[in-house]
Amino acid sequence: MEAIYQVPLHLKHFAKQAGYTEIDRVRQVRYWRTLCIISWIITTIVIYLWLFIPVLEAKEITPLSIAQSQIGLGEIGGNNKGVYVRKYLNGQEGLPWCAGFVSYCLKKAGYNLPYILRAKDFVKYGKCIKEYEILPNDLVIFSRKGGGHIGIVIELGDFFFASIEGNVGKYPAKVRIVRHRYTDKNIYRFVRLSKQ
Repeated sequence: MEAIYQVPLHLKHFAKQAGYTEIDRVRQVRYWRTLCIISWIITTIVIYLWLFIPVLEAKEITPLSIAQSQIGLGEIGGNNKGVYVRKYLNGQEGLPWCAGFVSYCLKKAGYNLPYILRAKDFVKYGKCIKEYEILPNDLVIFSRKGGGHIGIVIELGDFFFASIEGNVGKYPAKVRIVRHRYTDKNIYRFVRLSKQ
């Protein structure tokens, strides 16, 4: 069987004069082939690390990221009842749970606050801000008959903002994204909390 690479005659003559043999040529081909394979493996590893390591880095856990993971969960088996309501109300049932939901998100994100079950009580633990200062992760508190309601701001628009709120809708109330106008008369306060 003939070799795939044929050394030209003038190079064979030069190689013989220089003392190179066929074995030296085979060793050189193996050396370059091994070097190419090693460089290919190293390049592949570098590209993999460059592309995928940022994805594997832990993202910061925020109240908003916790709230997003809870969308669609809520009451089961009765008004203000069920496994998720108990989770949001720190083991209790039968109470309005929007503030408990926000407290749950804050605790999971590492905020050092008491477990608050009344929406308007969040004002005591944060800084009140104007509507033009709000950012995602800020809280929006609403006045409503018999108390208040609360959500975590997720998105800002020119005329509207969106928040993730617990206890939205009639039974079975769920965690949902709700859009509001900045001029909504039911808005009581916007609050920014700091992680302590």
